[in-house]
Amino acid sequence: MASRTGVVVALLVLALAGAGLLALLGRDDAPEPVRSAGPALMIDSPWALVFAPGAPDPAALAAARRVGARLLRGWAVIDRGLEPTDRFVAGARRAGFGVYLTITYRRRAVAQPAPDAFAERCSEVAARYRGRIWGYGVWNEPNLWVDADGRGLRGAGYGALYRACERAIRRADPDARVLIGELANGPRGDGACRYLERAVAGDEETTTDAVAIHPYQMATDLPVTSPLQGDHCRGIGRLTDWPRRLIAMTRLHTADGATPGIAITEYGECVAGFRCGKSGTGIAEPLRAERLQQAIGASRQAGVRVFGYYHLGWGAETWNSAAFDAEWRPTAVADVLRDTFASVESEPGR
Repeated sequence: MASRTGVVVALLVLALAGAGLLALLGRDDAPEPVRSAGPALMIDSPWALVFAPGAPDPAALAAARRVGARLLRGWAVIDRGLEPTDRFVAGARRAGFGVYLTITYRRRAVAQPAPDAFAERCSEVAARYRGRIWGYGVWNEPNLWVDADGRGLRGAGYGALYRACERAIRRADPDARVLIGELANGPRGDGACRYLERAVAGDEETTTDAVAIHPYQMATDLPVTSPLQGDHCRGIGRLTDWPRRLIAMTRLHTADGATPGIAITEYGECVAGFRCGKSGTGIAEPLRAERLQQAIGASRQAGVRVFGYYHLGWGAETWNSAAFDAEWRPTAVADVLRDTFASVESEPGR
């Protein structure tokens, strides 16, 4: 049984690590829910909102509003061109949503760029959307770009790319937030948090507004809040591993020197009859809804202030964690999102 001192220390660690993101969302234009416990909902649905002809789909925007989303996540895929992103940003803002963009490349489509070259592209994106973006994520799931033999985008390389991009974004759009990570669970073992430790090791300071993670926990029959044994920082059940690890990353901090908090920029529960990549197989709708409720509760307890659900609209055979069916009818998951997040004071200010 844990001692009283141990419990107090653990709570203090969580409070300190959450302070950075609390400050992040305390700005006047941040999505702050009525409920003091948070978090705020972000919705991601790449095809319905960004990449399909005619996106963003009005039905998708209406569905996002129905479940109480205050932010929409979009994609600035550099080697794909920014025309789809232009439509998404304009449509999301017209509909009253805040916009979060992940700047990335298509998986394995390009060689790892040099930091200076990547910074130029980040600067172009931030200048293009200056004053219209709530925040940026830098590179989607970089830790999955590492091969089994260790080649690819290793932690130190990602750290150099992130720092170059972050500085470029802040010069081009000083009011935009910049989040490090967009980290997948990664391989078993240290996975995401060990990758981040390598990214911020060394003498160079790394500034961020929060650490973005994708803590899926589909491949288990355990309650979603149960820690996966031996897998540090892996899944929604091990959110409490992050504060201690982040405090130890002394070169990683917010602009005012605080330990950054956590933003969940992707989470979802797989639809029955589908697979969701390597994350897991689908489950019955009542269980999906129950697990989502548990995940949101764990996020609130860990001080997470942004909860991103991936994704809103009906998916493909390779991934379907949709909150709405193919006719945009709500599932039980959509009902959970609505009941949790629909009561908000106002939309984000920009």
